Amino acid sequence: NAIVDLGETQSTRNLIRNFFLAEKYKKGTSKAPAEKVVHAAVIGAGVMGSSIAQWLSSRGVTVILRDVSREQIERGLANIEKTYADAVKRGLMSEEKAKQGRARIVASTAPMELRDVQVVIEAASEKIDIKKEIFRDLSMKVGPKTIVATNTSALPISELAACTISPNHVIGLHFFNPVSRMKLVEVVVGKETSEETKEHSLAFVRQIGKLPV
Repeated sequence: NAIVDLGETQSTRNLIRNFFLAEKYKKGTSKAPAEKVVHAAVIGAGVMGSSIAQWLSSRGVTVILRDVSREQIERGLANIEKTYADAVKRGLMSEEKAKQGRARIVASTAPMELRDVQVVIEAASEKIDIKKEIFRDLSMKVGPKTIVATNTSALPISELAACTISPNHVIGLHFFNPVSRMKLVEVVVGKETSEETKEHSLAFVRQIGKLPV
């Protein structure tokens, strides 16, 4: 009876659901192997943007971290340094691994070449006008196959995609805070998001050690 009662609590149902989700996505859903992502960019060096950049770099991805504010870049780099230092202190990685991770991040306030970047993640302020302007700009600078993702948790993906010349390459990748400890990444498709973009995004999320939901 105790086991049955435990299974009927909301928290336990959530744990069971997460377990089956984890098992499902461990097996994968992609129909074909996706190209491994080695180059990414994060737009916005706030708490979420810098945390995403740190996580990607810790998983072997080279990252361009861009923000128009020098102060924001400095705060973002300080956040990255703190996260790596905490990981070393807790025994989650060696100092050498942390050093290698830090070296994979290039931060700048100046426009940078993005045509060879495979995934761009926008993590700017949750203001639709700002995000639309970023997506218009990215649309003209990224490569023809680059996935352009947003970390937004509330704004409509399709509205942002409509600002681009390739809405089929736009998707939502919502990381949860704190990024270094939260396993899930919410994958949100827009009206015109292609199946290929969705599958490659799912593979990318799994590649970096997260669970897509």
